[in-house]
Amino acid sequence: MLSYLTIGANDIPRSERFYTAVLEPLGYEKAEQKDGVAYTLPDIPDRFNGPCAVYFKKPYDGLEATVGNGSMIAFRVPSHAQVHALHSAGVAAGAPTKAHRASAPSIARISSWVICAIRWATS
Repeated sequence: MLSYLTIGANDIPRSERFYTAVLEPLGYEKAEQKDGVAYTLPDIPDRFNGPCAVYFKKPYDGLEATVGNGSMIAFRVPSHAQVHALHSAGVAAGAPTKAHRASAPSIARISSWVICAIRWATS
């Protein structure tokens, strides 16, 4: 089970717009913080320490946020319909509609779109 995840972001407002569109339909609640934004699940004691809390902040070391090679983020959803709905919400929030040479939304291609959208939202 995921306790919390912190993702470095260079453009906090853009990250907030994208992740609000994608995470709120999954039941997450947004909490703005002085150094970024957090998304947590409601009705969980100590919810800012997880399980499944997600934070977007400028990197602690003050350097530029970059995408980590081999990084993967997974959120479980109940159906393919929800995958398509999340894709649509992310695109409506400004994420690119395509990842690499794949045309989204196709279930087989959604994971590459998510990685591309995460790069877009955190750059």
